[in-house]
Amino acid sequence: MKILSITLLFFSVLFLSSSSIKAQTIDELNIISKEKIKLVFTTQYDSDKLLDVKKELLEFDIHLEYTSLEFNEAGRLKQISAKIEYPDEKSGWFESGELTSATTGPGFKWKAKKRKS
Repeated sequence: MKILSITLLFFSVLFLSSSSIKAQTIDELNIISKEKIKLVFTTQYDSDKLLDVKKELLEFDIHLEYTSLEFNEAGRLKQISAKIEYPDEKSGWFESGELTSATTGPGFKWKAKKRKS
């Protein structure tokens, strides 16, 4: 019983500490945080996941606009074009061909500049 209590306490602390971290890992390919953005759009995305990404980015004052989206019969992303505006006023855009992979695709990378003290 004591081992079970210690194990439950450990997992509770682990869960609470990991849920308070501001960086969001969407999946194994993507990270969204105030310091770093890494997005790779693949065939794993559906319309709900695309909306979730857009909402998460807005929390960091990063504006993502999907300019063109195409989905396959299963509702998975097939083609995408998008533009993004970062808090440091930099921006970027891309347009994909037909996506064929669940692990590679077009996307965005951004790293916040460190402020001088």
